[in-house]
Amino acid sequence: MNEQKRLNAFESGTTVREAVRKYLDHRKNDCGLKQTTVDLEKRRLAYLVDYCDDQGINTISELASHDPDKYRSWRRTDAASEVDTLAESTVDSHMKTIVRFVKFARGREDE
Repeated sequence: MNEQKRLNAFESGTTVREAVRKYLDHRKNDCGLKQTTVDLEKRRLAYLVDYCDDQGINTISELASHDPDKYRSWRRTDAASEVDTLAESTVDSHMKTIVRFVKFARGREDE
């Protein structure tokens, strides 16, 4: 997938779910990541999809303009499944995946 296609997908109202699928395909096929790494990113991005559903965010362009601190807070407390609050290191690793995903969606993966 070339950079222009990614940029067009970002601007065309692509849903968050579609963008996640494209990103994961890219990470597996174009980046050559192991399936275990792709699965890890898929689990992390599933929380982002849940967050977007909760917030009424439908397209990737809506997500990109949304406040990342709100997601961080939501992920740490509201989406913590087995503990009351997630460790900061866990949230940081999730945020790194989210940043890579948003850069991909914007067509600026190299930033």
